[in-house]
Amino acid sequence: AGRDIDRLTQVAGRLDNEGLSALPVALDVRHPERVRDAFERIERTAGPVSFLANNAGANFPLLAERISPNAWRAVTQIALDGTFFCSQEFFRRLDGRPGAIVNNLASYVWLGLPGDAHSAAAKAGQMNLTLTLAAEWARHGVRVNGLVIGNYPHAGIPGFDPGTEGPRAKSIPAQRPLRAQEIGRAAAFLC
Repeated sequence: AGRDIDRLTQVAGRLDNEGLSALPVALDVRHPERVRDAFERIERTAGPVSFLANNAGANFPLLAERISPNAWRAVTQIALDGTFFCSQEFFRRLDGRPGAIVNNLASYVWLGLPGDAHSAAAKAGQMNLTLTLAAEWARHGVRVNGLVIGNYPHAGIPGFDPGTEGPRAKSIPAQRPLRAQEIGRAAAFLC
């Protein structure tokens, strides 16, 4: 699920070519009614949902004094509000069944990073939301966890060169950044 249905359809096509199936669903997580509609469509096609990965995010580096109210809202509504709306709808639909949620968090919630006031604030709220939902929903058999993955090279990072791992690799104990598959495996384990 995501806002760019064309991109989702392309990814679903690649997965189909690998013998996997995917259902592309257009969704803007900032709107609870659209979240509800997306869950409806998914459950009509695939059956009840047992796992939720909250990975929606938006960020564009900008010093705090230059962040407009609209820019602030765009980032915080996607990362924080969207995580809450999706988690709440997921919990309602479990209707007493066990389930698991994995939230994509960020290490800069502890560090403070110039240019990321909006995103860091949203991710800090998302981290606290993760802890709160875990405490509230554990008695219902719902596990809520977060993955704090830090930076890793991918096409969404400005200046990303797919042929290199970048200069930061030397500062990482493994001498290389995370790979997408490692993040996916960790999320699958938590589910």
